[in-house]
Amino acid sequence: MDAAGIQTKVARGYGIAARFLGSTYTQYRPTGPNAALTNVVQTLNAAFDTTAGFKFAGPALWGKPTRFGLFDTTNVQVGDYFVGQAQTLFVSAFQLYEPPELVLCNAVMSISSPGEDTLPGLSNTYAGRTNATDQVLATGWPVSILIKQKGDMDPVKLPADVRSASFEVLMPIIPGVAITPSLRLNDGQGNTYVVNAAEQTSFGNRLLASFSTT
Repeated sequence: MDAAGIQTKVARGYGIAARFLGSTYTQYRPTGPNAALTNVVQTLNAAFDTTAGFKFAGPALWGKPTRFGLFDTTNVQVGDYFVGQAQTLFVSAFQLYEPPELVLCNAVMSISSPGEDTLPGLSNTYAGRTNATDQVLATGWPVSILIKQKGDMDPVKLPADVRSASFEVLMPIIPGVAITPSLRLNDGQGNTYVVNAAEQTSFGNRLLASFSTT
């Protein structure tokens, strides 16, 4: 039997197991930069575990967003979202014969590019970034955002100063949008982050970000 035939049997086997161990999830496939959870692929049974062996022997660990998916993988692609059971995950890796790797999301982000305020001031060449002039590039993207490290102290070192935390953001590749340093992420809860570093791989986008103060 060829590789494709074996993969078909593996995919169906995962689906049979999910009928007994899983619950109902909706699978979405983003097709553009806005509203990632609009294009429904299918509804199916799925279960998720912290190990690829699906022993379901222990709870999820704090700060560890990676999960392995048990469901029929006949129609699955990297970047697909699965929504159900009060959780949202996206597929970060899918290899032949292996269960898909997914990332558990805990925020929904919009991405914008900082614009410039060109209103005249003391100097007609002055320009600065404002919320009103930001250009929105993408909206409605569930992501994983977790504290990566505590960060550095403000060089002024005032008594009330605290370290500015650094955050790691994991998200799928957005069709038509390249994530680069200086872009801003807004979670709709009053928190805005600025991208300090961006890495695009076959798994998706991995970003380092910090709170935006301007």
